[in-house]
Amino acid sequence: MSGWWLFLGGAAFGSLLPALWHRATNLIPSVAARRRHWDRIKAKRLERSVQRLNELVQNVSGEVERHRGALLRTGEEIAGLDPSSPDFSKVVLQAAIEIMQLNARLQGELDTAESRLREQAWQLESQTAQALTDPLTGLPNRRAFDTEIKRRLAQWQRKQTPFSVVLLDVDHFKRLNDEYGHPAGDAVLTRLAEVLQAVARESDMPARIGGEEFAVILSEADARLAAAAAERFRRAIANRRFEFEGREMPVTVSCGAASIGAGVSIESLMKRADDCLYAAKENGRNRVFYHLASGPHPFDMAEDELPEPIPDAAEELTPERATELELQTLVDNLQHRLAEICSP
Repeated sequence: MSGWWLFLGGAAFGSLLPALWHRATNLIPSVAARRRHWDRIKAKRLERSVQRLNELVQNVSGEVERHRGALLRTGEEIAGLDPSSPDFSKVVLQAAIEIMQLNARLQGELDTAESRLREQAWQLESQTAQALTDPLTGLPNRRAFDTEIKRRLAQWQRKQTPFSVVLLDVDHFKRLNDEYGHPAGDAVLTRLAEVLQAVARESDMPARIGGEEFAVILSEADARLAAAAAERFRRAIANRRFEFEGREMPVTVSCGAASIGAGVSIESLMKRADDCLYAAKENGRNRVFYHLASGPHPFDMAEDELPEPIPDAAEELTPERATELELQTLVDNLQHRLAEICSP
């Protein structure tokens, strides 16, 4: 009898679950289709949002535990009754009413949980975006770059998946600011970011890592392919017409490229790329140097001789995608926990 009664109550509550899960999983913003728009704020706000979302999962689980306990107690009370008793039907009817009231109360709790989940998911997405974006250019900032290059290094150590880094620095940027004004300098940085996004593959990650300095993490690229990619960036920028308030501005960049290899740390990789960037500056600017065993080496190749870029690699785990997966995992865990609680 108690098993039957628990099944009745569980079935009544179970009808609430599909709608909640459908709505809750649809609350997670779709970040895959968005461009990488990240900004700089304190990471603690993001951590607090994740913590609140975890607390929400625990609170809903606790409410379902209490609901299950009430169903069990009601089932045990009915199981102890004699079906032939004249009061049996009255007790069963009263218990059914109580079950309906319990379900109505729990429905209210779940509606509240849905509203909180909607708010927390929105805040988490917004804060993740803000924490990792350069506000001027819309590119990933230094924090996002550091996070991604650590992930690429871990991938290299596990699977030997190669990657390279290209550093780009605007030539004579101070002179440009002095002559045309800081608003013109900001416009140059914004348009340069657009060029990088247009030339980079989907699996590459352009970022603004300092004042007039940019970086691109290249997937599946050795030193020579990285140098060729850097040359494409350089030429695209040199061929771009930069204007501000009707005045044309000459804009070029110097580039340094380096690739991951055995025993190479992030620090040594960045130093190699930076040494190559310095060599490009010292050798006339508007040039590309790349790292070889002997040190920085100039890259001089006609456009029709440049090797074709490797097609886009498989989907990369960007910070946005990682956040989406974390939210989905929280919802999945909640669904699994409630399913365990409500099973007879």
